[in-house]
Amino acid sequence: MIMVELPASGAAPSDGPGSRGPGFPVTNRNKRSITLDVRAAEGRETFLELVKLSDVVVENFRPGTLERWNLGPETLHAVNPRLVLLRSSGFGQTGPYAARAAFNPVGLAFGGVTYLNGWPDRPPLRDGVTAGDYTNALFNVLGVVAALLRRDLDDLGQVVDTAMFECALRLTGDALAVRSALGLRRERAGGDSPLYPATFTVEAVDGRFVAASSERWEDFGDALERLGRSRASDPARVREEIAKIAG
Repeated sequence: MIMVELPASGAAPSDGPGSRGPGFPVTNRNKRSITLDVRAAEGRETFLELVKLSDVVVENFRPGTLERWNLGPETLHAVNPRLVLLRSSGFGQTGPYAARAAFNPVGLAFGGVTYLNGWPDRPPLRDGVTAGDYTNALFNVLGVVAALLRRDLDDLGQVVDTAMFECALRLTGDALAVRSALGLRRERAGGDSPLYPATFTVEAVDGRFVAASSERWEDFGDALERLGRSRASDPARVREEIAKIAG
């Protein structure tokens, strides 16, 4: 795996001491790296030589950027017909929002995740774990693997197009289907779950936290007995008994 960056592009954020923080080695471990100005003739020629040797090229520019550099799918497939080109962007390669830039908070907000995250009486909350970026990456892997498997059959490459907001939409579960089919609108519910109402997190006696979830509070009765605690089905009692258990 070779990461190609434009010279002094600032593609890797500085989130610690020095020019690159700990996020860079975490994200790019086990990769080789090179800087190439693919906008210049010499850099473009070198890049195409790498393409000849590659199974997959991954890019996350705004749509049209590769074409502007004369490195679009037609050009890449001309030098390597078996190449799989993954194009990952905020809103996909086509559509009214295709030219817009996007990163994690934008993708999650447009995909509906941010609206559903938080408490009913407060504004929506953004995530704290860059879920949009990493969910997008998982869908990227699925698309690339599918394209490589297809290549085993027809010996031809493909173009895989992913949009971060579409990947984020999948994180909302059945919210879109429920809205479309039943007219019901999911709202922020804090720590509660509409599918599993008996869901909570409580601090145990040793200071660690216990997360528990079930369809009914009554389901915790058997579990508590097996853990040596008093049987309970009332939400407050269940939390109290669970809190007495060491994590």
